[in-house]
Amino acid sequence: MKQEQKNEIPICPICQNEMVAIQCCHLRCNNCGSELTCSDKGNFW
Repeated sequence: MKQEQKNEIPICPICQNEMVAIQCCHLRCNNCGSELTCSDKGNFW
């Protein structure tokens, strides 16, 4: 049985815009500049 891989785009916790992956475990919001890193993983995405 194949497991489906979800390609969910994390949402910025500040402005609710889609986040962009700039590196592995490093996301940035192009709208407000907010950033998420590996330490935020699990809390937001």
